[in-house]
Amino acid sequence: MGDLIHALRWSPESALAWLASPAVTRGPELWASRSAAGPGSAGGGAEEQIYFLHIMKTAGTSLVNAMAARSGSRLCLSQVFLDHIPFLPEPLLKGAALVAGHLGAGVIPSLAPDAKVVTVIREPVSRVLSHYAHILRDPAVVANTARLSLAEFVRSPRWRPLVENFQARHLVHDVGVSRAWVDFSPPEALAGLGPPFPDVDALPLQFLLDYSPLPMPEAELAAAATARLESLDLVGVTDRLDEFHAHLLTHWGQRAEGGLPRDNAGVGTVRAEEVPEDLRAEIVAANAIDTALYRQAQGLAGRGWKSRATTGSSFPAGNQEE
Repeated sequence: MGDLIHALRWSPESALAWLASPAVTRGPELWASRSAAGPGSAGGGAEEQIYFLHIMKTAGTSLVNAMAARSGSRLCLSQVFLDHIPFLPEPLLKGAALVAGHLGAGVIPSLAPDAKVVTVIREPVSRVLSHYAHILRDPAVVANTARLSLAEFVRSPRWRPLVENFQARHLVHDVGVSRAWVDFSPPEALAGLGPPFPDVDALPLQFLLDYSPLPMPEAELAAAATARLESLDLVGVTDRLDEFHAHLLTHWGQRAEGGLPRDNAGVGTVRAEEVPEDLRAEIVAANAIDTALYRQAQGLAGRGWKSRATTGSSFPAGNQEE
């Protein structure tokens, strides 16, 4: 039941219902968010926007829900997908106090110019196993995964992009969201992927981010992902999520109260020690870059917020898909 409720809450339909609500409702929410931030910045508030670059199955849902619960009058834009970004009003994208979603790095230029970009990295084997458990119960794909074994998930070309250095991909991959529906048609781009991928999907841009090939040599991907992670304003790791949450709240002048509740926790996730040794070795081999990122994130996690005096407001260029 928990998975069903989560699927409904975070479904494209739920996001579209909010986006389609009258401007007379959304406008006051945005204004209240700016007022909550107080005077000071060119964007209308003293607080800089937070963009939580939420990589799937890193426990980010718990963070988003916890932040929303403490947001007060601040507008949290979290129930959106990559396909919604080209159609969102600029005041909304640049004025929300918190933007969060599986949106990757390609949306950063569309956000507030002073947005603080944060993310959480998870130990790769546990992330892969959690993602496997997720697709077994995801209503969008469960018809195709009900009998899918872990070995098939790891080795099948259809699901391999979810297995191999998935976190590095999301830090670097840009599917051209800023040019969608102007220079190219997302459904046509999806159809162009060909087998083993489906011809259509309700969220073609999101699908392209998760599955489309990243035309970048492994060494280049490693360098780009490492540079991206180093440039972020706040980095956490899943196994120290309470610490990351506490740092996030300081941006709003708040202190954490107790432990962080865990939402959307994987049900039926296989434990690493239960995976056959040869299969586990395959997962490890497929995540050499993500393993290095996780170690890097462990070192960055304890530093708290990074001063923009040292990071600047620009981010290293990732893949710009043509």
